[in-house]
Amino acid sequence: MKPLGILENLLHLILLRIGPSPISDPAKPCRPITVPGPPVNPKVKDYSCTYADLVWIKPTRDGGSPILGYVVECQKAGGEWEKVNKDDLVAQCAYRVKGLTEGTEYRFRIRAVNMIGDGETREIPESVIAKDILIPPEIEMDITCRTHVTVRVGHNINITGYVKARPDPVITWTKGETVLEKDKRTTLTNNFPAVSMRIKEATRADHGVYVLKAVNDSGEASANITVNVLDRPGHCRNLVAPWSSWKPESG
Repeated sequence: MKPLGILENLLHLILLRIGPSPISDPAKPCRPITVPGPPVNPKVKDYSCTYADLVWIKPTRDGGSPILGYVVECQKAGGEWEKVNKDDLVAQCAYRVKGLTEGTEYRFRIRAVNMIGDGETREIPESVIAKDILIPPEIEMDITCRTHVTVRVGHNINITGYVKARPDPVITWTKGETVLEKDKRTTLTNNFPAVSMRIKEATRADHGVYVLKAVNDSGEASANITVNVLDRPGHCRNLVAPWSSWKPESG
């Protein structure tokens, strides 16, 4: 390519200026982004004949990019691995796998995902056979009503217990031969493990021994609570002065 302004058959002197180039902005070193490491300590927290609750800890290495979520897979005995959360990534480090077949053995594994892709998979060491865990009932009464409760007339009677059992037991409250049921004054609440009974505006007739009973296929348990209802003393009636032989001394 001929420079502009150069004529043929003439001698030309061309000067080139050589000097330092402008200083560029400093570059910051950065590590390459990779896929995340495996989840830490995955395990089966709970299970039944239809579901399994899995928990884990996020990977120690995110690959230089935030973790977007997790993929959970399960495998029936002798079968292929199948993705459980087919639509969306699991956002938390916990997931309930539903739709298990009772009596079937399952294995589970989890992997983290970032913008680069899927990370290393970590398999839960132990397998699970889908079945209900049977635990006979155990009852522990709240500290406010371990063995007895004392209230005044017109105040509410509140009794709370904590029941540990699998599956959830049938709860009954009785007083003597009477099975208590919900009515205008009585409220019965089962929010396992907590169960409670409340009687509004106690009367002297509410005094007595109440029995909390829990029953399931594995067994039963009960707890007795004595309720004392205090009333204000009434007016004295039919007062009689006792006979006395005392006589004033004569002056």
